[in-house]
Amino acid sequence: MKCNISTAALLLSFLSFVFLLSVPSGKLMSQTSFASQPVIASISVQGNIKSDAELIIIASGLSEGQKLSADDVAKAVQNLWEMKVFRHIEILGEQTKDGLALTILVSEYPRLESMEITGFDKVDEKDVRSQIGLFINQTVSPQHIKRAAARIKRVYASKGYLNADVQVKSYASETDTGKVLLKIKIDEGQKVKIRSISFFGNEAFSDNALRQNFKETHSQVSFFQWRQNGRGSRKQRFILEDTMSEPAHFRWHKRGEFDEKKYREDLGHLLAHYKNNGYRDAQIVNDTTYFGNRNRDLFIDVWVEEGVKYYIGDIDWSGNALFSNRELTAALGFERGDVFNQEKYDRAMQERVNALYYDQGYIYAQIVPIEKTIAKDTLDIDFMVTEGNPVTIERVDVRNNTKTKEKVIRREVVSFPGETFSREALIRTQRNLMVLNYFENVLPDIQPVSADKVNVVITVAEKPTDTANLAIGYSAQDGFVGSAGVAFNNFLGNGQQVSLNVQLGGLGYRVFSIGFTEPYLFGTRTSFGSSMYYSFDGDRRASYLGYKSRSLGGSLSFGRRLKWPDDFFTLNYQVGYSNSSLRPYTADLYPQFTYGVQQTYTVGQVIQRDSRDAAEFPKSGSVYTLTTEAGIVSFDTTGYNNVIAQLPKNYMRVTFRGQNYVPAIWSLVLYTDFMFGYVRSFEKSSNIYDIPHLERFYMGGGALDIGSTQLRGYGNRAVGPKIGQYAAGGTTMFKYSAEVRLPVIPNPTMYLLTFFEAGNVFSNLQTSDPFEVKRSWGFGFRLFMPMVGIMGLDIGYGIDKGNKRIGYPKYHFQLGQMF
Repeated sequence: MKCNISTAALLLSFLSFVFLLSVPSGKLMSQTSFASQPVIASISVQGNIKSDAELIIIASGLSEGQKLSADDVAKAVQNLWEMKVFRHIEILGEQTKDGLALTILVSEYPRLESMEITGFDKVDEKDVRSQIGLFINQTVSPQHIKRAAARIKRVYASKGYLNADVQVKSYASETDTGKVLLKIKIDEGQKVKIRSISFFGNEAFSDNALRQNFKETHSQVSFFQWRQNGRGSRKQRFILEDTMSEPAHFRWHKRGEFDEKKYREDLGHLLAHYKNNGYRDAQIVNDTTYFGNRNRDLFIDVWVEEGVKYYIGDIDWSGNALFSNRELTAALGFERGDVFNQEKYDRAMQERVNALYYDQGYIYAQIVPIEKTIAKDTLDIDFMVTEGNPVTIERVDVRNNTKTKEKVIRREVVSFPGETFSREALIRTQRNLMVLNYFENVLPDIQPVSADKVNVVITVAEKPTDTANLAIGYSAQDGFVGSAGVAFNNFLGNGQQVSLNVQLGGLGYRVFSIGFTEPYLFGTRTSFGSSMYYSFDGDRRASYLGYKSRSLGGSLSFGRRLKWPDDFFTLNYQVGYSNSSLRPYTADLYPQFTYGVQQTYTVGQVIQRDSRDAAEFPKSGSVYTLTTEAGIVSFDTTGYNNVIAQLPKNYMRVTFRGQNYVPAIWSLVLYTDFMFGYVRSFEKSSNIYDIPHLERFYMGGGALDIGSTQLRGYGNRAVGPKIGQYAAGGTTMFKYSAEVRLPVIPNPTMYLLTFFEAGNVFSNLQTSDPFEVKRSWGFGFRLFMPMVGIMGLDIGYGIDKGNKRIGYPKYHFQLGQMF
């Protein structure tokens, strides 16, 4: 190599034309300090097998034309080491006439060719493989192998196998020198069971009371004997006995598998129990787990320091102007002398006290509690309030709507630009959008813009809303019922509802219906709806009803969403017309039926308040509905026991329904439903025969039993007055229902239920008794399937059928019912 005087001087300053940086196991072995910064003329890579040379150069951070320093070299080595691909890295430099020629020498870790696992029996192989974190063609370093063994042990530990041993060995591939085969051998060992959980230092609560706070950590089902410990204290320990020769006190525990993560969570539950019962200074000073009986039994000891039980003393507020001391104290929910409860205190501050300010737009308000201990066990709390200023909404953004048009979403929003921000309005917006049943989830959020302005961001997750079904169900009156139809619940993303349905049942039963609803007519809070239907009762249905009928009709409706008394109310008016032809099922004519052609003209009004928080599975809220209807019915009974057409008859019907949803323990929801109905003619005194029989109340059957109020556990129209074998109907109706619902799957929604029902219909108001009812109970499920709609089954048992029928279930299918 040729060099001049300046090059020789540079040689002396560098000590060598060649510098070497060697990094075994990721540590810098030596580093030459540069007296000046040479320029990189070229960069090459050697030793790479699977890794791309260009990628290595880019990852190093070095580039041609760069002035090189010792720090640059160290950083390049560090960058390459962090790729976790190389086991050895060297950077060599040689001075040329154009500058410094760098060579990056690497030695790669082998890559994974295959992985063989043996020894698994109690744990599924896919559970092991999913947690190893190694994949085919991935580089395999000693750290990877160590981490894989640790992960497998964690899998076994979560299943109760704390003594599991894992050996991972690597073997060179026979076909590829750059790859290895991993053989993982598992020795599962015996499952470890928690034999006892003991507490020390607890005086306020017994061991049993403290164990109740361990939600996931329980001792095994075993027999134990009480024995005094060596110090003779009041504490006693569970000692496992192989024989039962001595008298023993038996205790029953759940099977106890140990999970470290769940155990730590349970210790948190234990601490929360103390703090929620006044012991705000309580601490877990120590806890230990140890083995016994050849490492198969696990014992847990927990030492607590309870501290003092605190009571609430004086509560004072300063700096507050928007709300008085009395209002803030009432929101806090504590009074002098109450036991301090940390959970109640934190929830009250977040959900009630801070919410007062959020609802008025003071989102930057700060409330700092200053707690003072008085007389050792009394806690005075002084709240320092900094209210700040209310913020206004600058913009409302809607995101992630792919089908539903933005105008449909915005008309349900009650937070508007220019208004003062309100947390309550944001929650109401979320509720309005969830009740539409167009979205899996609605996430409202706020983004600060400045000290006095925020943006409201509403992010939605759409779900399928249209249904096309072809299904088969069964009802007692119609036998097997085939259903086909389509329902567009968000037609073209405009929020309109369009439905077309066909039902075909046993022995001629068929129903055709079509409907349309526009919830916002001309962009206003006015709704419009129309529907038409045609039905024909087959012989099977007629055998239950006592007549065959053919009906054709339709209706028009106009509604309005009200703002008073609150904006949960809607008012709806509708007019309808139907033309029905009734023929006797047998040669016998029954006086409760009016055969022939009937024409009915109706006008009705519906007032409803709906405050549910969701459509498919409400957890809170209620629906109250008051319906009034007036109708005029004309009869042409010529040829059926009459020689002339009867004069028109009139009627007025009132029904009330109250549905409530109440969250219960765990994730259970209590649903109650009350119904009352009354129908009479316009005459001063009327009896049941003055009411057209199609307008009377009937009860019994399931949701598919048309024309009858559902009472599960009984057949269609089986409840109420009868003439012969057929239901005569009633002028009054009472119905009570209660369900306990358990959610199973959130999406698609599925829940299980158990129900209790009671109800009856009566011939007239004078003989009505709301407590003279037929009772039933049962269980079932509901499943809301995308593109199908609702499907369900109830199995009901009538209690008041008579001794011969008690114990025989009735099966009630739910199919395609709307919300």
